[in-house]
Amino acid sequence: MPRKFANSAPVKAAARTAMDQLKAMPASELLDFGAQTTVPDDEATLSPQDAECLAAYDQMHREMAEQREQENAVLEQVKAMVSPKVFDQIKDTLSDSSYTHSYLIAAAPLGQPQDESFDLGDVYVDQTTNGGMSGDDYAGTMSMPLPDGRYFQFCYAC
Repeated sequence: MPRKFANSAPVKAAARTAMDQLKAMPASELLDFGAQTTVPDDEATLSPQDAECLAAYDQMHREMAEQREQENAVLEQVKAMVSPKVFDQIKDTLSDSSYTHSYLIAAAPLGQPQDESFDLGDVYVDQTTNGGMSGDDYAGTMSMPLPDGRYFQFCYAC
């Protein structure tokens, strides 16, 4: 049975706002987002297009939550491998890197070494400058050394 809403225009606006919030949200906060988002249930039925849009949003939200769950598992592995000070450096780097995703522990780094004053050695960065709408956007992959010779690696977009 289709969901019912008094007016679908506010639902569309709420969905757009939610998408903007999701895009801007750091990984550490994304899993909590779904618990804060509710949509009112009233008497009018959604149009087929609105129902399709909402279903796509629900699917996307589930996939993003699964991705964040996997990424949090990688972060827990990294946390177990490093000191609290180093883990704080990693969290700060993730926070400073805007939108991050695709966390993994890699055997080798990507990119070129950068002088990042990271306690465990050089951080490698493989970055592209894509300009974006502001002309100041960039994205890439960062690889941070771990004590066992592997690297915590993630993608970022700013």
